[in-house]
Amino acid sequence: MPYNQYEKNQDFNTYLDRNWGEVRIGTFSEAASFMLFNYDETSYIEQLNEWISRKQQSLRLTYDKLLQIKTNLSRLQQLENAITNGSLTPVVGAGLSAPSGHPTWTTFLRDTARNLEMDLNIIDQKINAGLHEEIASSFIDKMNIEWFNEQIEHNFSLKSYPQGAIQQLPNLDPACIITTNFDKNIETIFESSRKSFDHILLSDKLMGFGRRLSQSTRILIKIHGDHLEPYNRILTKEEYDASYGHGPIDLDLNLPKTLAQIYKTRTLLFLGCSLMADRTMKVFNRVKSDSTSEQEIPRHYTFEQLPTNSNHTLKRERELIDHMIFPIWYPRGEHQHIESALAHLSEVFRTKNRNLGTSHTTTLTPQT
Repeated sequence: MPYNQYEKNQDFNTYLDRNWGEVRIGTFSEAASFMLFNYDETSYIEQLNEWISRKQQSLRLTYDKLLQIKTNLSRLQQLENAITNGSLTPVVGAGLSAPSGHPTWTTFLRDTARNLEMDLNIIDQKINAGLHEEIASSFIDKMNIEWFNEQIEHNFSLKSYPQGAIQQLPNLDPACIITTNFDKNIETIFESSRKSFDHILLSDKLMGFGRRLSQSTRILIKIHGDHLEPYNRILTKEEYDASYGHGPIDLDLNLPKTLAQIYKTRTLLFLGCSLMADRTMKVFNRVKSDSTSEQEIPRHYTFEQLPTNSNHTLKRERELIDHMIFPIWYPRGEHQHIESALAHLSEVFRTKNRNLGTSHTTTLTPQT
C-alpha cells in the first residue's frame, strides 16, 4: 500500500502503537504500526478491520446515548428526513478542523495576540463581544500584511491527513458544503474518497451559484476564503464591511445574497461552528426578520455542547431558535457524539441508496 494510506489511518496507528509499543531489531527500533504496515500488510489490514468494527460499535453506542438527551431524538429524526430528501447542507466551522491540528479561530487570535505582547484581557473582551474582525485588523496594524499572511498560511496549512468527524462528510454525499475555514481539510477528504468538488467557490465567485447547484454538481463554498489566497479572504473589519455591508447587512451583495438563498431553501447542519453574534448570524437574523411567515424558512440544526446549568441551556436554546437553528445537545467536551451522529446519518444515506439500487462507498474502510 502507498504511504498515504498509512497516514489516513492515524487514529488506528496511534491505538496500535499505544498497545504494541515499538518493535526493536538490534539497535534499530520503529513504531509497531509502521513496521506492520511496511512488512506485514496482511496483518496490518486484519488489525485495521478489527479496529474499524470496534469503532463502529462504539459510535453506535455513543449515538444511542445522544438520543437520550433532551429533544435530540425528534431533531435527529428531522436530519434523517433531510438526508433522505437531499436537502441537507453541512456548514463546517473550525471545531471540525481542530482534531487535525488546526487552531480554532479564538485560539489563533489569542496566540497571535500573546506573541505580539498585546493585552489578553482586552482581546478576551473583544472575543466575547464577537469582535473577531476588529482583532484581526489590529494585528495587521502591528505586524503588516505580509507577516500576517505568513502566519495564516502557517497555521492553516495541512498538518496531516484530516482526523475525526470530518472524515464522515463524504459518506453523506452532499450536493453543497459551506465552510468558514481557511484550511483544505474538506477538499483533502473528498479527493481521497474520489468525490472531488466540481466547483470550489470563494466569496468573489458566487454569481450563478443557484444554477450550478441545480445542475447536480458537487460544490464547496469557502465563504471567507482560503489560507493561500489572501486577496480573496474575509478576515478584517474592512474586508467584512466590503463583503457584508457597512453597518446593516446588505442583501444585495453576493455573499449575503447567497447565504440568504441557502438559508431559505436548504436544511443547514452546523458542525464545529460557534454560532455567536457574527456577520453570518446577522444575515440569518435579517432574512428571518424580513420573512412574513416562519414557514418560509426551513428548520436548521447544530451540534451544541450543553452549558453548565439549565438556565444557560434555556437561554442558548432561545438564542439559536430565534435564528431557526435547533440545537442537538451533547455533554461538554464529548465531541465524539458529533462523529457518532454523522456515522448514523451516513448509514441512513447508504440505506436510501440500497433501496434505490445505487451504490455508495463509505470512507470508514481500509484501503487494500
